[in-house]
Amino acid sequence: MIADDKYNDELIFVKMPNVRKLQWIWVLRKTDNDRFVVRAPKINILIKNLKYKREKDFKDEMLLPLGSIIDPYGKKTKKWKKNKKNKYRKTMKKQ
Repeated sequence: MIADDKYNDELIFVKMPNVRKLQWIWVLRKTDNDRFVVRAPKINILIKNLKYKREKDFKDEMLLPLGSIIDPYGKKTKKWKKNKKNKYRKTMKKQ
């Protein structure tokens, strides 16, 4: 098994084939044939509680399907900042 993978024991977004929405996945480890062993969250679990990685919040282990894209927007590499500007500022008239 490869232990030096950057996604080991991380919660990340995954784009799965034939699924429209991105899904949160807990990557446990990488196998010898470069596939990931993952766990998906159960239904009705809040996203903010996924960071605790409790056993009862996730389904059983499974292999990530072929054709899945891990971290499709590069959130591991880019620092995302909140835009604090008012989105209605452009429509306001100057007095």
